[in-house]
Amino acid sequence: MTVYQVAGRISFGNVTGVQQFSMTRSRGIQPGTIQFAVPVVPQIPFGKSAPLYLSDGVRNMVFSDCLLQSVDGDYSNGQRYLVTLLDFRWKWAYGQISGLYNVVRGGMIVPATRKKPQDLAKLCLVAMGVTQYDLTQLPNDTYPEITWEMERPASALESLCSNLGCTICPQINGSVLIAKNAKGKKLPTIQGAELRESLKFGQVPDDIWVSAAPTVWEVSLDLANPYAIERTKGGAGSNPVESIVDYNKASYKPAGGWGNEDPKYFSNAGKRGATKKDRESASALAQESIWRMYGFKFPFKLPGLPFEITNINQLVFHDDLLAQTTVAYTSPSQGTVTELRRQKPFVYGQFFARKDTGKNNVETFSHGWIEFPRLIYPGGFSMDKERGIIIFSDAVYLYNERPEARAAYTEPNLFYRVAISVKDPATGEQFREVYKKPTGYRNSSLPLWVKRADLRREIDVNPENGKPYTDNGDNAETIQKELIKYAGYELEKLQTLNPMQGNYVGFIPIELDGCVEQVSYEISDSGETATTASYGYEFSLVLPSFEERRRIGMLNNLIKQQDQLANGKRDNAR
Repeated sequence: MTVYQVAGRISFGNVTGVQQFSMTRSRGIQPGTIQFAVPVVPQIPFGKSAPLYLSDGVRNMVFSDCLLQSVDGDYSNGQRYLVTLLDFRWKWAYGQISGLYNVVRGGMIVPATRKKPQDLAKLCLVAMGVTQYDLTQLPNDTYPEITWEMERPASALESLCSNLGCTICPQINGSVLIAKNAKGKKLPTIQGAELRESLKFGQVPDDIWVSAAPTVWEVSLDLANPYAIERTKGGAGSNPVESIVDYNKASYKPAGGWGNEDPKYFSNAGKRGATKKDRESASALAQESIWRMYGFKFPFKLPGLPFEITNINQLVFHDDLLAQTTVAYTSPSQGTVTELRRQKPFVYGQFFARKDTGKNNVETFSHGWIEFPRLIYPGGFSMDKERGIIIFSDAVYLYNERPEARAAYTEPNLFYRVAISVKDPATGEQFREVYKKPTGYRNSSLPLWVKRADLRREIDVNPENGKPYTDNGDNAETIQKELIKYAGYELEKLQTLNPMQGNYVGFIPIELDGCVEQVSYEISDSGETATTASYGYEFSLVLPSFEERRRIGMLNNLIKQQDQLANGKRDNAR
């Protein structure tokens, strides 16, 4: 077999001869593969990158930081060795990036976390060790919510770009172009080039539906239902059966009702003629539950929701409100620090403030807890989410000290301020905003669903009128604009270009972009140099497709994260 001298053709390390050469450059973050055959074992130091020089006698190209992957003996046709290199993207398998960006609180992005896509992309590229890049095609008019926790920077960048309808295109000089899908140059038409076109029919759905995360409402739930505990004896060897009933239907309700019973003792609880033991048991049950357990009032409506909420099973409770407050604290190491934090759910209303003033907290009930902080209940309470009951540590009631009053103790006016999501009673799915965009095709197909977990409609409901507060009380318009943008990005991904393949004599420096998907260089057994480039598709049947390479990369990254999580758990267990 003919041996071609490296000088003037290929140069990598101390390689002294070459018989065949092939190199395929593709878009994405997976390193491209370079292979050539040499007649003797090459003297290439393992683990040390070096530039690869190509020349066809007219044009010269340099690919920096190529790394030896393997040397394989091939004795099928004489003796030779196959050398496999990886292009500079082999470095992208390493490093980590962490951070929280564009965190949404109360329908607004926390200012300290605000970053546009191009700023986020720069963070990734710097973490990848890339110093030259072009981000001008990356959309920069949105604020995607980002959570990176020791992510592989290249994977984080690829996910960011894919969500915005772009792809990563490594360039010959080692720089990186972030290109918009279907935006790029045509293949060059030069003398001797052979260009072939074809028609490509993509799989395009009738519609694209982009869904946000479940909508969240901050609401005041009316605690209008006082409850009592009933316990009945179980069978032999079984535990007592506990149930929750309307407090006026409790079997141990005094003949005169609860209104004039001292909440400390409930000495008249129980049926008339009951034994002392039964009366003591009834008094204990009353002290445990009367004026301490309140349930939500159903049904009720919420703005932006097309159906009524009729029972507790439709509600999903959140740990934080949409509203936020400024918190300042001082520590020896940090000094005074000011932070914006989401508030926690709370109970407010009109009630007897025994431990404070010995009177009701306010004379007249209102929803103005901001103007009148005394409306907020200061004691302890817990929530039974399954049954929709607030359970107070102490008895909570209104007290009327007027002698002519029929009852000294009456029901308080209580509301629970909390953030909730809502399940559709027909499907059980949490209600969310969905934008539906027709693609222009009508093949009777189901829609392509795209889930955007970083977008969420948030509605802060004014309890006075049941409508959103006028000042930033509903971010529906902002969310709708974002969903429309992302639907547009997804539609761009589905654009079908008429494929074209170009075959050229010599090494032609064709760059990858949003249209040019693959470029390969080859020296055949006869010593001829050639370039093949594809527009609108990937021609190589040897390499996995871009989408398959991306899926493999995401899977490997997930496995790595799971290993790190497992190692962290083992470390904590020691």
